[in-house]
Amino acid sequence: MMANEIQEMLMEYPDFTEGVYWERKSFPAGAEIIKQGEVSSNMYVVQSGTLRVVGKVAVGEQRQVSPGVC
Repeated sequence: MMANEIQEMLMEYPDFTEGVYWERKSFPAGAEIIKQGEVSSNMYVVQSGTLRVVGKVAVGEQRQVSPGVC
């Protein structure tokens, strides 16, 4: 599922109003949004721009991050 599909799905629910249950946020280029290992109750949907995911994995361990919900 892609970000725009999630956004459209959420917007179908009139009780899910902006400012009550969620808010739009903008981040400057290079901003760190969340660090590896941090626990968060937030969900982020990238509406526009580019996102870089950086993390550490053990040698020999393979991880894959794909567009969409991960």
